[in-house]
Amino acid sequence: MDRISELPDCVLSYILSMLSMKDLMKTSILSKRWWKLWSLSRDLNFDISNMFNEKEIQITKSLLVDKFVQRVGQFIKNFQGTKIDYFKVDFYCKYEHSSIIDQWISFAIARGVGRIELRVPGPSGYKFPFNIFSKSNASTLKHINLQHVIFNPPANFNAALFSNLRSLVLENVWVGENIFTILLSKCLLLEELRLILCPFPPISMIVSSSLRHLKIQHYDEVNVISLECFKQLEYQGQFSKVCCINAPLLKSICLNIAKNFQLPIALASFADHPQLEILTMTIPFNSYLVSIIKCRYMEIFTNIWHLNVIHYLTFHLSGKKFTKKDSTIKKS
Repeated sequence: MDRISELPDCVLSYILSMLSMKDLMKTSILSKRWWKLWSLSRDLNFDISNMFNEKEIQITKSLLVDKFVQRVGQFIKNFQGTKIDYFKVDFYCKYEHSSIIDQWISFAIARGVGRIELRVPGPSGYKFPFNIFSKSNASTLKHINLQHVIFNPPANFNAALFSNLRSLVLENVWVGENIFTILLSKCLLLEELRLILCPFPPISMIVSSSLRHLKIQHYDEVNVISLECFKQLEYQGQFSKVCCINAPLLKSICLNIAKNFQLPIALASFADHPQLEILTMTIPFNSYLVSIIKCRYMEIFTNIWHLNVIHYLTFHLSGKKFTKKDSTIKKS
C-alpha cells in the first residue's frame, strides 16, 4: 500500500478538497476508499473550464455542454455526503437545461449549502428558482453570487426565507422591480450588496440597518441611500443631481465618474461625511480639474488619510481605442 493511502480520512479529504473537479474525478478510479472520500467533498465547483482535458475541449461547444451536464448529473447521483458548504455551477446554459439546474440547486439546498454561485449565460436566460426554497431548507444559505441569471421572484414570494443572507452579488442579472426594497426589509443580516451591470428599473432608495459594503456599477441613479452601519461604497454610474446619503459610519468611497461635470455633483453628495478616511476616484483626464479637486477635498474631508485620484485619457489610433491611466496618491 502506498503511503498516501495510509493517511487518515480527514487528511485525504483535505487533500482532495484542493483538487479541481477534473482531477478529483480521476482519483475515483484509484480505490473504493478514495471514491468514497471524493464523493464526500463539501465544496462542489462544477466549472466547465476545469472538468475536461485538452482533447475533450476540442469537441464542439454543444457536445461539450451536454457532456458537462451528464458528468455533473452522474456526480450528484453518486454523491454520499450529507453536508455541502459551497456549490458553484459555471457553464453555457441551453433552454432544456433549466429544469436540470433547478434539480442541482435543490440537491445543494437539501444538504444545507451555505454559499451558491451560478454563472449560466445562455440564449433564454436561466430563472433563479425561488419556488424551491422553504422555511426548512433556506436557513443555512448565507451567500448568493449570480451572473447571467433572471432574479425576479413571484409576487407571493416570502423574502424572509433569506433572513440569514449575509452577501448578495448580482452581475449581468435581470432584476425584478422593487426586489431590493423587499429583500433589504427582510434580510436583516445582509452586510454586502453588489449590483454590477444589472438591467433594472432606477433605484429610488436603498435603506438598510445592516449593510456595510455596497457596490453599484450602473448607468442609472440612486436618489437616496440610508445605511446605518454602512462603511464602504463603490459607485459607477450617473450623477446628474445630488444624492441624499445617510451613512454616519461611512469610511471609504470609490467613485468612477464618466463625465467631468458630474464630479462636483458627486462630491456634494458626500459633503456631509467628514468622517471619510479613504477616497478613490476615477475621472476623465483634466489637469486643472484634478488640482481643484485636491484642494477641495482637504477643505471638506478633514479626516482623509488616503486620497487616490486616477485620471484616464482616451484616444483613438488607427481605428482602435486606447485608455491611458495615471494616479496620484496623497497621505496626510
